[in-house]
Amino acid sequence: MIARLRYLDEQLKRQLLTVVGVLVLFGVTVSAVGGLFLRSGQEPDLAARTAAVAFLDRLTDGPQDAAYDLLCTTTQADLSRTRFLEWSRGLGIEDYWIGAVRPIEAASRPELATVGVRITTTTGVAQVIMLEVAVNRGSWRVCAGPFAR
Repeated sequence: MIARLRYLDEQLKRQLLTVVGVLVLFGVTVSAVGGLFLRSGQEPDLAARTAAVAFLDRLTDGPQDAAYDLLCTTTQADLSRTRFLEWSRGLGIEDYWIGAVRPIEAASRPELATVGVRITTTTGVAQVIMLEVAVNRGSWRVCAGPFAR
């Protein structure tokens, strides 16, 4: 009788461990798939916002020269460092607020977004500007904005 109880006890332990193992595997699978789904939907927004913040922080707090290094290659080719610095110093950004970040869904440029920014200048003038941010040279960079006009 005792031997039979031990056998049932071991059989119950195996079944319980199997059920727990299946539940853990199911939970990990659901979490991984859900995490990938959420990450793929949020990553471009966050990366574009982060690139815009880095760019604007350098324009606001300096060094403004470093903001030029955060521009896309094509933008740097079209805009000299000197002209960019003249524009940024003339604008005189005191503060900014990031608004909408909109990824642009295009087969030719899947890693492209626009970032709406409200800036306040040192003279107290507030204006809204749009920055185009894209992956260039392996990282998100500012490719278009009011400096390119």
